[in-house]
Amino acid sequence: MKKITIKNSEIDLPLDAPTPEFPTYTSPLVNDANLYSRATRPENVGQMSNLIRKFPGTTLQEWSTWYQERHPDVIEEATDKIKEKLDKIIEAGAKIDRNLIRSWVEDLVIVKTFEGLKFKKQS
Repeated sequence: MKKITIKNSEIDLPLDAPTPEFPTYTSPLVNDANLYSRATRPENVGQMSNLIRKFPGTTLQEWSTWYQERHPDVIEEATDKIKEKLDKIIEAGAKIDRNLIRSWVEDLVIVKTFEGLKFKKQS
């Protein structure tokens, strides 16, 4: 069987979906804030795998309309939750200095390595 490779850029073209440009480091930060806030978990935005199966349309625009008619406020609510968590992350970031980073690295490399690999091995 021959392997077929499709680039993401080729997938986006038929959808006519814009590809957002995010400044360096911003997307992972927003993603982390989303993980911490749980803003896009099924209990907040719906179970996507079930919803997409129920969706009767065929285009991205139809999906957007269909989804937002059924969940009219969740995009704004998720955005607010992520923004609130990101603000807290930025506040915490202001407390990070070289000494804190050194302590973190030492804890990881020395303490956690010993605990995880040596101490537990002897138990």
